[in-house]
Amino acid sequence: MNFKAIKTMFSAIWLCAIVASVFALAGCSEKENGRYEMPSCESNEEYSTNSEMPSADSPSETISEDQTNSDEHQSYKEFRLDQQLLKTVEQEKLYVKLDLRMDDEAIRNEYENKYPNLLEDNYHWFSFLCKSGDKIIRELVSDYNIAYDDLTDVLDFTACFCCELDKDTVSSLLDDPRVYEIVYFIGEHPIAQDC
Repeated sequence: MNFKAIKTMFSAIWLCAIVASVFALAGCSEKENGRYEMPSCESNEEYSTNSEMPSADSPSETISEDQTNSDEHQSYKEFRLDQQLLKTVEQEKLYVKLDLRMDDEAIRNEYENKYPNLLEDNYHWFSFLCKSGDKIIRELVSDYNIAYDDLTDVLDFTACFCCELDKDTVSSLLDDPRVYEIVYFIGEHPIAQDC
């Protein structure tokens, strides 16, 4: 590997580390599985949008493409899917973000066992974390015959990606224990979501 390629790779990893730091400084809270999430829109008026989840008690309500956000800075709506809400979606193809489960502690332990001399080397640790996340993503998409090249906004270090999927595939993924959550987007698709 030549010096220019190493420099480019290091710059990309450094940028990812900065993004992760921004999430931490923005008030991320730890989820049950050791992953981090940004502050909830529902819990803080300052971050709130017009994206309201349809009530589970009103099955007649459906989600359709003509629902758009009136917020001039956000031209899409997002919904955290479950099986009941998925049944209300009218479209056969959905643009979704999948957040997969990563056992951060197990990955760290594996790294420490394989590379005991590199415990303080953040570059190697981050590279190992990205490779582990990439492996998780590739195994899942392979199991569902999803082309890796069809994925967008792939964030290996958090095992998160976006793509367009049919409803049956989304339904199967909702029941897959490797999937932490699926978010459905209506309107202009967001770029580089907080995965």
